[in-house]
Amino acid sequence: MNAERRAKTTKKYLYSAERVGDRVVKTYLGPSSDPACQIALGRRQVSDARIQLAKHARKRERDAAIAGEPHLIELSLTSRKWPVLERLVTLAGASQLPSDHRHCAVASLETPEPNIMESLPGRAEFAKLCRQVDTGDEVALAQFRRLASIAPELLNDLTDLIAIATEQTIDGIAGDSPSLRESFRLTLENEAKLILGDEHKSALDRMQTEILLLLRLDALRCHVARSRVPENQSEYRFWDSMANRATRRFSRALGSVRKNTGTNREAS
Repeated sequence: MNAERRAKTTKKYLYSAERVGDRVVKTYLGPSSDPACQIALGRRQVSDARIQLAKHARKRERDAAIAGEPHLIELSLTSRKWPVLERLVTLAGASQLPSDHRHCAVASLETPEPNIMESLPGRAEFAKLCRQVDTGDEVALAQFRRLASIAPELLNDLTDLIAIATEQTIDGIAGDSPSLRESFRLTLENEAKLILGDEHKSALDRMQTEILLLLRLDALRCHVARSRVPENQSEYRFWDSMANRATRRFSRALGSVRKNTGTNREAS
């Protein structure tokens, strides 16, 4: 529906247009000054504005998901080396973090360098290093001490990464609604408390739980977004791909945590 000006006149007239086969057929509705035409044009403008706002919201949600995915990938990979980090942090005497580390000002944080856990060896390699230290190997001892010295810094980077990824994920879900943001933030905190129970848990236990909850929330967000656009093939393919990757990340991280927990129980 468009208001068009005819030749040699300043008046505008309202037309509706629809495609019939290969042609666009216009239908004259009346002068734009007609009250009925003004109402029809106003409704069309409101409808167009709502469509544009919806498109903008969907694009914003996609952009937030794309921007936040690298951080979620990084967090999901930490579970593989978690026992190594836990051992080193305990030895370094930095096992306790401030209880309010989740509420730090994200705007003041610098995004940690990618692959923050890359400097740590895997579990098998670390176990071999420990055996070499036990035999009195000086080179292995020096390497062990170097790893223990960088553990607190890795822990701080990981804390910043969790805070940034949490804000990005919640922002992608809640948008411009402060109440929704706070609701999701409280939900994550309450679920973490429910999982950890009343027993005293270390900062690493809390962080690992928060990572799993965050990965699960991201997978749920992607599945919900996919369900909202079943008729839009482009949108559906995007969120289907995001949902599949998010689900795999959560499943792998959960599997690693369960394996690590079983290993720790056997060791104890």
